[in-house]
Amino acid sequence: MERSKLKWGVILLLALLNAVLLGMMVQQDRESRAYAQAGRTQALVWLERRGITAREETIPWESTLVTQGRRLEEQVLGGLPQGGLPEGCRFQTSRRPETLLRDFVLGLEQLGVQCRSIQSITEGYWYSEVEGVLTPVWQIATDSGSYQLDGCTGMLVQVE
Repeated sequence: MERSKLKWGVILLLALLNAVLLGMMVQQDRESRAYAQAGRTQALVWLERRGITAREETIPWESTLVTQGRRLEEQVLGGLPQGGLPEGCRFQTSRRPETLLRDFVLGLEQLGVQCRSIQSITEGYWYSEVEGVLTPVWQIATDSGSYQLDGCTGMLVQVE
């Protein structure tokens, strides 16, 4: 009899511990989402202070590269070899979207170009045949032209 009470007591304590851990996990998830939203809002406010408008849904806050279910070749925006991508391509990691927006604005300043609005951003890869590396890029359409932003280095070039 004592043994079965002890077993139920242990089971009850474990269930209580699981409930507490679940509550902590839910709270951390809420805080993480709130922090991410605050970062997005701050990035958009910073853009507006620089005189550039962009809708929140225009910016790819969560990368969908490779995970979209599309073939990898369809995600390569430039540098694709004629026979397709060779086996064993390496992927470079991208900076955070907030950092890429900053790089975009600083790149515009370096190019001496003024921009008032971001109309669209297309994610993709640029393939370097020399290095065998796929670099994440953003192709950004604005009111002042189209640009390609290197997601790894933050370098901006105007696309003709």
